[in-house]
Amino acid sequence: MENGKRTKKGFKYIYLSVVLLYIWALVFIIDAKLNIADSQSKIFPYFVGGLAIVVATIILLKSIKGKERDEDYDFSGSFKVVKFSLVLIAYVIAIMFLGYYISTAIFLFTGMWMLGQRNIKVMIAVSIAMPLIVYLFFDLALQLQIPTGILFN
Repeated sequence: MENGKRTKKGFKYIYLSVVLLYIWALVFIIDAKLNIADSQSKIFPYFVGGLAIVVATIILLKSIKGKERDEDYDFSGSFKVVKFSLVLIAYVIAIMFLGYYISTAIFLFTGMWMLGQRNIKVMIAVSIAMPLIVYLFFDLALQLQIPTGILFN
């Protein structure tokens, strides 16, 4: 109590985050145990799940041990995140129709513009170079097929 007034404690979202992280890790480990037959292939999911449990435990211990402090959250940039998320969803959908290479060039150009890059030469160079590098490495060197999209099949 401060100045004789009762203060109401707010909901601790950190505890919810820890619980959700524990649940995710357990589901990840159980899914690997049930659906992966090869024991060598289970190592990575077990490692990731175990690491998530360790991280969740560290977060839990720090939040219990740490001092109470009021944090002010600034959501002023939230609309930018929503816009970029929509562009990312559009990119994933565009890959199905236009293919990886064209969609990636458009996404990189748009993403750089949204993130504040205004040098058109850099934007064009990166938008062309990255899909080209992926093509040279995956298609030519490794001979792996990259999605070409419905329009180009």
